[in-house]
Amino acid sequence: MKKIPDYRFQRLYPDKFLEELTKQSYSYVRSDAKYPKFFFLCGKKQDSKEMTNRLWVKEFYKKHDNSIICIFAENLWEKESKIQELDLLTYESFLAEASDAILLFVESYGTACELGAFTIKDNLAKKIVVFNDSSYKNENSFLTEGPIKKIKNSNPENVIYSDLNAIFSKF
Repeated sequence: MKKIPDYRFQRLYPDKFLEELTKQSYSYVRSDAKYPKFFFLCGKKQDSKEMTNRLWVKEFYKKHDNSIICIFAENLWEKESKIQELDLLTYESFLAEASDAILLFVESYGTACELGAFTIKDNLAKKIVVFNDSSYKNENSFLTEGPIKKIKNSNPENVIYSDLNAIFSKF
């Protein structure tokens, strides 16, 4: 009887993710090697017609600082989702662990769930920069009193309130 491999314990990061990181890192090889930083960007689902906050951030770093590589989970998940043993929550936890920073725009139910899931782990909570709509700043809600408060208690500057529909309108 053939044993089904348990990917959760055999490898820490999915193949597609490692391939993408390897491909990106070769562009930075020099004698004065400077290693790239990986930013995991979380926000509402990408629509081909709309410029989202995540896309603005990615384009900004592409133009102004090529030592930052922005990662979108859905771009890497397409291939890995075929592995039945791997669920999206575990997969995104891999990405979060491997990233230097997590920039999370609270724009949907999914991103609210990601915020809650990631802040459970103290090591991930410390590297989250959360962007929340200013209309929720004084809201008495689970997100404000739970995950956002946890981030604010350790790094107040990592909680940013703004009009999420116009956050990059000045650029």
